[in-house]
Amino acid sequence: MSFIPYQSNPQFLLPPRVGDFIPQDDLCWVTAEVVDMLDLSGIKDKYSDYGTDGYHPGMLLKLVLYGMATGHRSSRKLARLAAFDVRGIMLCGGLRPAWRTINRFITDNYDEVRDLFCQVLKICKELGLVGFGHLAIDGTKVKAAASKNKNNTIDRLEKALVKLKEEIARALTEIRANDEQENDDELPQELKDKAERKKKIEQAIIELKARQQEESGSKAELRYNETDPDSRLMRTSRNGYQQCYNHQVAVDTETNVITAYGTSQDASDIAQMQPTLKASEANTGQKHKVASADTGYFSGENLDYLKKEEIDGHVCPEREAGAYHKSKFVYNEECDLYACPAGRELSYVETKKKQAGKDVRIYSGDCSGCPHQKACVKSKNGNRQVERDQYDHLREEMREKLKTDRGKAVYGRRKETVEPVIGQLKMCQDFTQHYRKGLKAAGAEFGLICLAHNLKRIWHKFKDCQGARAALNVLVALGCSS
Repeated sequence: MSFIPYQSNPQFLLPPRVGDFIPQDDLCWVTAEVVDMLDLSGIKDKYSDYGTDGYHPGMLLKLVLYGMATGHRSSRKLARLAAFDVRGIMLCGGLRPAWRTINRFITDNYDEVRDLFCQVLKICKELGLVGFGHLAIDGTKVKAAASKNKNNTIDRLEKALVKLKEEIARALTEIRANDEQENDDELPQELKDKAERKKKIEQAIIELKARQQEESGSKAELRYNETDPDSRLMRTSRNGYQQCYNHQVAVDTETNVITAYGTSQDASDIAQMQPTLKASEANTGQKHKVASADTGYFSGENLDYLKKEEIDGHVCPEREAGAYHKSKFVYNEECDLYACPAGRELSYVETKKKQAGKDVRIYSGDCSGCPHQKACVKSKNGNRQVERDQYDHLREEMREKLKTDRGKAVYGRRKETVEPVIGQLKMCQDFTQHYRKGLKAAGAEFGLICLAHNLKRIWHKFKDCQGARAALNVLVALGCSS
C-alpha cells in the first residue's frame, strides 16, 4: 500500500503568506475587508498621543468580530485564536494581543457598538440584503453572568444589615477593650470587609426601594442580585426561572439580516415592539411594509401603533385561550352587546377608569341556570362580566386576519426567519450566556453578536458564487465605504 508523502514542519523554497493556507471562501476574508471599510474614528479618538504605541483598533475589531461569529466569545479564547489559529494569525498580522488587552478594548467601546452595527447594516443595505418587505420580531432571554441563588428581597437585606451592624459593633468593642487605635488603616482586614459589605447592602436596599416605587403596579416581589444587580429573574422556556436579560431582534425575512436589536430588564416582550420597529426604521432609513410578531406582543397599544404607522401587522393572538376566554365572546357593534359561547347576551352596564386613565366599558348578563356557569363565571354574584376598551376592535380584526390563508402564510414566515436566526445566535455563535455584567455591557455584548451575524450574511452572499475575497471589489464598486 502506498501513501502520499508528507513531512512535518516542511521548509519552503519561498516563504508563503499566511493567507495561502486559508480557503478563498472563508469568513475571515470578508471580516477583514468589511472592517477596513468602517469609520473607526470614534474608537481612535479615545487613544492618547502619549505613551507607547497601542494595537490598531481595526486589528482588534477584526479579531473580536470573527471570534463572535465563530463562537470564540471570551477574551481568553480570542487571545488563543490570535496566537494559534491560522485565521486569527492572518487577521492580527502575526501579533498576539493578551486577553486583558482584548477585554479592555471591548469594555472601553461599549458605546461604539451600535454605530458599528449601523455601518455594517448600511453595507448590507447597499448590497441589497435589506428588502423592506416583511420584518419579523422576536425576543429571547439569555442567562446573565449571575446566579439566581444570589437574589435577596428587602426583608432579607434588612435582616442581614442588622446582623452585620451587630458584628461590626462587637468587633469595635473588642478593639477598644484591647486599647487598639480605631484608625481605619489599622483595622483588621476582616472588619474592613464587613464595612464594605455593609455599604453594598445599604446601596442595595436604596435601589430596591427606588424600584419598588417605579414598579408599584407589579405584584412580583422585587429582588436584588448581588452578582449582577441589573439582571432580572425571568422564566425561560427550558430551564425555568433564571437570572437573565431579555433581548429583541428585528429580522428582514428576505435575507435574514438583523435590522435592529435591543436589550431590556423587562421579562415581557409586550412593551418592546414599538421601540424595536422604531430602531429598525432609524437604522435603515426606511419602514418595512409588513411586520409580524408572536403572541407575546399582542396588545391593543401595539396594534394601534401598527395601524397608525400603516404597517401591515400580523401579531398572533392568544393561542391558549380557554373555552370561556373573552375572545370566544362575539361583540355586536350595532346592538352594543356581547354574545357568550352559550348564546346568552351580555349588555352594557357601566364605564370604569383603569390604569393610565383608560376607559373600560363593562358588560354583564344573567347566567342563572347556565350549564357552563361554574366553569365560566368567577364573580361572586354568579354573572359573567366582560370588559371592552378602545382597542378591542383591533384585537378582533387581528384574530380574523390570522384565520385567513394569507394571514397564516405571512405569519408562518417567522418560523423560517427570526426564530432560526435566534437559534443561530445561540448555538452557532455560542450566545447561551452572558460573560459581562450590567445592562450596558449585556446590550453591547448582544450588539456584537448581531453585528457578527450580519457579517456572516454578507459572507453567504459571496462565498458560493465567486469566493469571499471577491466581495471587496464589489463593495468598493458600490461605494459602501464610510
